[in-house]
Amino acid sequence: MQVLAIVLGLVLLVLGRKPFWLFVAVVGFLLGVEFTGVILADYPKWAVLLIGLGTGLLGALLAVLAERVAFALAGFYAGAYLALLVAQALGDRGTGLLWLVAGGGIGAVFAALIMDWALIVLSCLVGAGAIVVAAGFAQTAGAPVFVVLAIAGLLFKQSPWPDRGKANSSKQRRDRIPSNAGSGASDENRGAGGISAILAALEQRLDLSVTA
Repeated sequence: MQVLAIVLGLVLLVLGRKPFWLFVAVVGFLLGVEFTGVILADYPKWAVLLIGLGTGLLGALLAVLAERVAFALAGFYAGAYLALLVAQALGDRGTGLLWLVAGGGIGAVFAALIMDWALIVLSCLVGAGAIVVAAGFAQTAGAPVFVVLAIAGLLFKQSPWPDRGKANSSKQRRDRIPSNAGSGASDENRGAGGISAILAALEQRLDLSVTA
């Protein structure tokens, strides 16, 4: 489970909210697993996975069918997950449900109002939190690692180099179009010149036959 959480955390740090359905599914799965571990600690592992898959699939389905609603749901998922991580770090497991509702409500409002930027920030925070918790960092070491990972995710999403390959391929396609058009025009000119030469030769023969 720890390895899976680290992989999902890296996915959120690198991909962020694109594709959107994957983002909602990953955050929903992480929330379901964390919710079961903090509030329903006595549940078996298969139940933890089932709840995580259920919340993840619900989010992915809404992301496809009702994207506007899924924005708020994604914010709720992310805010609730981060709130549970804070409650766990503070050792306050007794009021975990209150943390979940409060954090989820704040995240939902945040995502519904700001949308893209809110989801980018939340994806970095959730990804960093998932990695720190799954890796088992102590509280003193986990805080700086969390901050570094979150900032690294934000910087990665704002850097232009992930899209540079697409830009280069588009530029190459644009560069090929004029050359093809030029070759087509030269072919047309050569064809027109050939026809003109044939017509001139015919006229010469007609002139010679008339004079003869």
